[in-house]
Amino acid sequence: MRREILWWFSALVMLYTAGCNPVRPIPSSATHQETPMPTRSVKTLELAPSAQITQENTVNIQMPSANPLVVQASKDLARRLDVGIEEITVISAEAVVWPDGGLGCPRPGMVYPQVQQDGMRIVLAVAGKQYRYHSGERRPPFLCE
Repeated sequence: MRREILWWFSALVMLYTAGCNPVRPIPSSATHQETPMPTRSVKTLELAPSAQITQENTVNIQMPSANPLVVQASKDLARRLDVGIEEITVISAEAVVWPDGGLGCPRPGMVYPQVQQDGMRIVLAVAGKQYRYHSGERRPPFLCE
């Protein structure tokens, strides 16, 4: 008797829950219709010859001069060298994952958190000389000397 009551009860629960979310068949006319995709104009960007992926953990930025960190690094270098910002050439700007808190430019005697940091490596040039800027997490770009 007890089994029969449990069986009926579970059957009622299954019927009730099945009725809450009815399954409706898809009309046959809708199965093979294609929805047209909206069209957008896309501008093709050409990369400079120096713009390339240099390591497994780097990603190229297609428009480095438009990146706020590149602008910040360029302004810093212009101030340091007392040159106009237009004299600075962006050689490369790439997103990197630094192996630790030293951001690829550790100072002797310093201890850094041993955790990977997302950041950027920016290479700028003035009059043929290259300058490397690094950044990571919340730290702005700094000259890696």
